[in-house]
Order: sequence, then C-alpha cells, then structure tokens
Amino acid sequence: MSVQKIKTYFEKASSNYQEQSKSFPWNILRYFEYSTFSKNFHFNNNVNILEIGAGVGFYSDQIIIKKPSSYTCIDVSSKMLSQIKSKSIKKICVDFNDFKSSDRYDIILCLGVVEFFESPADSLQKIYELLASKGRAYFYFPKKNLLGRLYFWMHKKNGFEITLFHKKEYRKELERLSFRIEFEKRIGFFNSLVCVSKQ
Repeated sequence: MSVQKIKTYFEKASSNYQEQSKSFPWNILRYFEYSTFSKNFHFNNNVNILEIGAGVGFYSDQIIIKKPSSYTCIDVSSKMLSQIKSKSIKKICVDFNDFKSSDRYDIILCLGVVEFFESPADSLQKIYELLASKGRAYFYFPKKNLLGRLYFWMHKKNGFEITLFHKKEYRKELERLSFRIEFEKRIGFFNSLVCVSKQ
C-alpha cells in the first residue's frame, strides 16, 4: 500500500478525525480496543516507549500520565501528530520504514497499524530489532473472518486494501522472528490484542 496515499488520506481526515472516531461503527471498535488494551497494559515508570502510527494520541495522551522515562510517537501525518496534547512526548513525522534510531525501546506499541504495512513481515522484523532485550511489543491483528471482511470493506471504500490475518499466520510470523507470545486477547470479533516479548 502506498505510503503517500496513506499520508494524504490521514492529512485530509485529521481535521475531524477525533469526531469521526466517535461515530458508528468506529466508536464501537474503539471502545472494545481501548478497554481491552487498558486492562492488559502495565509497566514500571523507568521505561522508554515507542508508539508507531500514533495518530492523534488516543493512547499516548493517556499513557504519558503514568510517567514513563520517555515516550516517542511516530506517524506519517504531521497534522495528526500535532493534535497530541502532551508536551512531554517526542513527535516524529516519518514513515516507519524510514524511521532510524540508535535507541532500543522497552515497550513498542503498534495498535491499528499492522494492517497498513506494505510488508508486515519486514515491519515486524524491524520492530524486533528496535525492541530492547526483555522488552514488550503490543499489536492489534485484524482477523481474516466474516467481520474482518467488513473491517476490510470499511477501509477499501476509503481507497485502502488492508491486510487481514488468520491467527496461525501471525503466530507463525512472530515465532519465526523469535518473539515470545506472552498473551492474546480477543477484541470483539474484529481483531486481537497480542503482546510479545524479546528474550
């Protein structure tokens, strides 16, 4: 999927993205995603966090309150990033494929993003390399089922052909990269929250 196409779409959608996320069916999906994530996401204060595809800060503006050592958000849209409220967050407008850092992160968040990657396998490999030893990464994997097809269609009408995943597919890829799967939590019928660690 063209990065420029994604950037153009989200730059255009940024002006009312927060409001749009409150409308059906996105509000239902957002509710189940955030409630599942918040119940299963815990960390000590002394951690460095990287969030990929941070958007307008749905997660970062809540997590930063818990005072991690550092929090870096990256996104292809500068207009989306500009809506993140906290001044403590480092914001970088860049495509993940072009992101470079000498830092290694204790926590990497990739929530609602994997399906947009041009090559999910290559991006997962890069996430593994950016993760510190014993660090954790959190993903949403949209399911390749009937309701997943509805999720696919909702994006296709906006010009995107996202990637859907069977459970066996993403597990196989994560294990191939030597991630350890810590837990999986179903989020409604659309997707799953998956937490992995680097040993």
